[in-house]
Amino acid sequence: TSFETALVQNGFKNADEYKEYIMFIKKQDKIVNDYVASKLTDEEIQKYYDLNIYGEITARHILIIPDTNDDMTDKEIEEEEKKALETAKSIIKKLDEGADFAELAKEYSEDSTASKGGLLDPFTNERGLVEEFCVAARDMEVGTYSKEPVETQFGYHIIYKEKQAEKPSLEEVKDKVISKVVEAKLESDNDLSTLA
Repeated sequence: TSFETALVQNGFKNADEYKEYIMFIKKQDKIVNDYVASKLTDEEIQKYYDLNIYGEITARHILIIPDTNDDMTDKEIEEEEKKALETAKSIIKKLDEGADFAELAKEYSEDSTASKGGLLDPFTNERGLVEEFCVAARDMEVGTYSKEPVETQFGYHIIYKEKQAEKPSLEEVKDKVISKVVEAKLESDNDLSTLA
C-alpha cells in the first residue's frame, strides 16, 4: 500500500518500527514538558493565572462580514471592509439610541447565532473563539456593549456582555495553567539549552 511505501521511503522497515518511533517521540515530548514544568516558578504560574484565567462569559454579538472575494483588487477589498466597518458603527449608534441588541442581531448579524439574537455559548479564552474577541469581551463590564467594532479575521463584531461567572481559583485550574505556561515557553524558546 502507499502507507507502507511511504514508511520505507522514510527509513522505516514496517509499521511496528514506525509505531515505536512515534512512542519514542511522545515519551521525549513528555520528558521535555515535565522538565520545563519542574522549572516553573510560582510567580510564573501566578502571572499567567492573573492575566489569562477568568470566569466563563455569556455574551451576544453581531457580526458584519466584509463582502470580499479573491478576485477583488486590494482597493475593492478595502472599500468593502470600510463599508462593513461603517455598518457596524451605525449599529452601535442604534444601540446608543436605545435599540434592542437581540433584535439588531437578528436583523443584521451574518452569523449562525443571528436567529438566537446573537447569543453565544458561554466561553473563556480556552474555547475556540478568536483572541481579539475574547480579550474585548473579558475587558467589558457586564451589561455593556462594545462602543467600537471589534475586528477579527471574520469581520467586525459588536459584543454585548450579559454575564460573567466567578473566576475559578488557581487550585482548580493549576494543571491547565502549568501546561499552558510550558506550551508558551516551548513555543517561544526553540533553543532548549536556555531552559536549563
